Amino acid sequence: MSSYLPWHKELIDLLQFASQDRNLLDSLLEDLCSPEELAVMARRWQIVKLLHKDTPHREIVDRLDVAIGTVTRGSRMLKNPTGGFARLIHMILTTKRPNGPIKAWRNQLME
Repeated sequence: MSSYLPWHKELIDLLQFASQDRNLLDSLLEDLCSPEELAVMARRWQIVKLLHKDTPHREIVDRLDVAIGTVTRGSRMLKNPTGGFARLIHMILTTKRPNGPIKAWRNQLME
């Protein structure tokens, strides 16, 4: 795990603890991030899902109104087998009997 600041692990622990309550996590993220920062993170997940399905970069740029560099960065992140996105996608695709958001994400990744 990379550590940009000495408090990185503490922040991860805090997010993990808050994730036990979806509303609390949502409130905490709104406290921690600006609306634009949240939008950037949410958009990055959409980019990665489309990249996983081999959607052409130019189509992603047009569909999500993002820069080509943003899509290229997402592509690099997805190609890193030890990175968070690649590991999450693997978990989503290999979860037995998925339900809720995991089932929806699997369907989106396999369309």
